[in-house]
Amino acid sequence: MDLPQAGQVGSRLGLVLRPFSMRRGDEIEAAIAALSREGVDGLHIPPQFPFTGRPRETGELLLKDRIPTISELRQIAESGGLLSYGPNLFDATRRLVYFVDRILKGTKPADLPAEQASRLELVVNLNTARALGLTLPPAILARADEVIE
Repeated sequence: MDLPQAGQVGSRLGLVLRPFSMRRGDEIEAAIAALSREGVDGLHIPPQFPFTGRPRETGELLLKDRIPTISELRQIAESGGLLSYGPNLFDATRRLVYFVDRILKGTKPADLPAEQASRLELVVNLNTARALGLTLPPAILARADEVIE
């Protein structure tokens, strides 16, 4: 889903989406502090740079500034984000190694099929939910692949 589509869905749900961008890792702390001062109700962190380079620091800052956050990056949920839903990194790395092996053995990259993650995992940080005073629906906890307590 692209940003305009997300905005349309959000407006039907009564949500206001405010995109923001960063280019450097040293901007993360100031951006999170600014969002906290503005009183955002929640945040989605994409699996993109600079967050991929500093997921633990990002999660810790989000918890410190009390911003409920979802991301595809498991490390953000492990370190203070509320939840993550995304590809299993072990499976993705294993498939990456398979493709590198095929290329090193002479297969042209163009001859390899494109793949999409076949397994997604839901990680819920119950400690973060409690710290933020949030009660998560039992259905979310029941569906979680991992609940951090």
